[in-house]
Amino acid sequence: MNIDSFKYLLSEIFFIDLKEEKGTFKKNVDYPVLIKDMRNIVKENKEDIDAKLFLKAMPIVLALDNNFKHKNTYQDAIKTVKDFDKFLLHEALNKDTDIEIRLIYAYYLKENYEDINYVYLYVSLLEEKYKEKAIDEAIEIFEKIYLDNKEAKYALYKLGYYYRFKKDYIRSKAYLEKYLKLENELEKKEEVEGILSFDYEEYKIELAEYFIGVKKFKEAYDILIQNIDNAKDDRVFYYLSVVMTMTGNFKEALDYAIEASKDRQSAQYMDQLAISNYNSGNLDSAIAILEKQMKKEDYTPSTKEYLEKMKEQREIINK
Repeated sequence: MNIDSFKYLLSEIFFIDLKEEKGTFKKNVDYPVLIKDMRNIVKENKEDIDAKLFLKAMPIVLALDNNFKHKNTYQDAIKTVKDFDKFLLHEALNKDTDIEIRLIYAYYLKENYEDINYVYLYVSLLEEKYKEKAIDEAIEIFEKIYLDNKEAKYALYKLGYYYRFKKDYIRSKAYLEKYLKLENELEKKEEVEGILSFDYEEYKIELAEYFIGVKKFKEAYDILIQNIDNAKDDRVFYYLSVVMTMTGNFKEALDYAIEASKDRQSAQYMDQLAISNYNSGNLDSAIAILEKQMKKEDYTPSTKEYLEKMKEQREIINK
């Protein structure tokens, strides 16, 4: 979160110059009150200002203006308040307060108190305000927590779900499996085990993609071929075709390419089907597949290149 983007909240604060001391609050110092609270004071015709209103506004000023002229005075006043963090926590949890102000309260607590729960509160309010846009910052925060404490269960749990949202199933699985080793609550364990089971196909595909990318074709094959008879995702067959192509098993590559393209005729799949036909000696079929894709204007950057090379080869053969 860019704290500077919240500086507009300073315009929602009214400053009162105390002419005489008021408990821990010194005279001739400008103390802040939220304009919203000030309106209520005027509306209710109150002559005295509750000191709690100063305490509600001071953390906002301190969080947003590090060079504020009364910074040290405010900090000294806060130190005299017993359990000030609990007071501010109550305000941060108050649903009637604007989310931006609640977020600043949580930020102040996170920055000034060594309590991991205030970090969790801050991330929770980040998510409430920014939804999925908060995930990258949340990941950064929780990964730091995990690096500092390898048994931080909640951090592992959240990281598993964040990476799952980002469709990074390898990292998601790694964090959730670490979480399971630490969690004793049966209901939580069953929830995470269910997620891991549900996501296994995605994890398998992502891991296979990685192995193919680093040319570890055996490892990719071993992952993809598991439970192949029950495979429902056409990507399993597509990547098996790629692996078979790269290892010179052209008949199997064609079989898997045909299976992959039964329900999905995407440009990527049809390129692979054409290549598999070509490698199996079916040059005319390969050209026909690519020409059809070109006519449909559904092709990859490589489709045209494949088609030109295949046509050149056919001309050579026919001479």
